[in-house]
Amino acid sequence: MIFQYVAVLYMGLCPMQRNTILIIFCPMPRKRLIYIVILIVLVLFASFIFYRTRLSGPASTKSNVFSAVFLLNDQVYFGQITKETDNEIVLRNVYYLKANATVDTQSSEENAANVKLSLVKLGDELHNPEDWMIINRDHVLFIERLRPQGTIMDAIRKYQKEE
Repeated sequence: MIFQYVAVLYMGLCPMQRNTILIIFCPMPRKRLIYIVILIVLVLFASFIFYRTRLSGPASTKSNVFSAVFLLNDQVYFGQITKETDNEIVLRNVYYLKANATVDTQSSEENAANVKLSLVKLGDELHNPEDWMIINRDHVLFIERLRPQGTIMDAIRKYQKEE
């Protein structure tokens, strides 16, 4: 019978040293060695897959799909989610709504009707930021995917055609 020597961390695998938990070297039959190596490879593979999916976010996240990210401060950002983790969301191709109010001496209810919303592309501001943002997950109220035929998507397509 052919024996291989393997480092064992588990108590009881080596029949010669049953009461030790230390790393020991003991003779092991080839069949048992193959099972242990297969088990280790499967655990490493499962760990890799789990780690990779945790970093890339949910499988449904597609960079060409637009989403609305609603924040706790009542701000809403529209864009493509390119990365989601437990702590942050990376949003690219970002747009947001800006209220353009006209000042009137009428009542507040009539002033509310005079507020016009316009879609603004991130990067068109005075300080000229890049067109992506990292949003702290603690500040997110909820996220919705936008349908291609929605009003916001129509405005985004119109903006993209004008550029």
